Amino acid sequence: MIDEPIDPDDRAEWLVEQGRVDEAITLLEARARVGDWLDVDRLTGLLMENGRVEEAEARWRAAIEAGLPRAYGGLADMLADAGRSDEAIAGWRAAVEAGEPRARERLAVLLVRTGRVDEAITEYWKAIAAGEAAAGVRLAKLYARAGQLDEAVRAYRSAIGAEGVSRWPLGALLEKLGRADEAVAAYRAAVDAGEGHVRVRLLAA
Repeated sequence: MIDEPIDPDDRAEWLVEQGRVDEAITLLEARARVGDWLDVDRLTGLLMENGRVEEAEARWRAAIEAGLPRAYGGLADMLADAGRSDEAIAGWRAAVEAGEPRARERLAVLLVRTGRVDEAITEYWKAIAAGEAAAGVRLAKLYARAGQLDEAVRAYRSAIGAEGVSRWPLGALLEKLGRADEAVAAYRAAVDAGEGHVRVRLLAA
């Protein structure tokens, strides 16, 4: 006889591996009723994997009604995974209104994926203005792909200083624009910030 795991997370995965999906769902449902966003996410993910989209949607809507943090974003992600892009966009807009972290940036990402680039740019700038400085990195990449390097530089500058944002890509953008002195300054700032691998670029600039 195979020993069944005691830990709820391990047990749910084990039940799925054993083909006992309904039991796994029942277990996750019990946790989702008293748990957090991750518990609902695991439950709805399993429901989606098994084609039970309406049930997954109902779970997220119930979580929203219950005031669960990040539930609007969870619903939006689920709708996007289900190919319901317009509803997903509306869901991320609701997440923005609810004040969910990084919701505006996630909205912009989805707008880009659906070809609504101008709207995405607007949302990225709003995210930056609201203090989500790291959104400037994605916006800079969007501008760079479109060949709008001056705008890419402006966007990337807005992200400098945000947690996890490297400084050297700003130098690379400036170098592409032929703004050598500014590129060198950006590379020096990157080295000073601990990005030692940039020394090669600095020497070549």
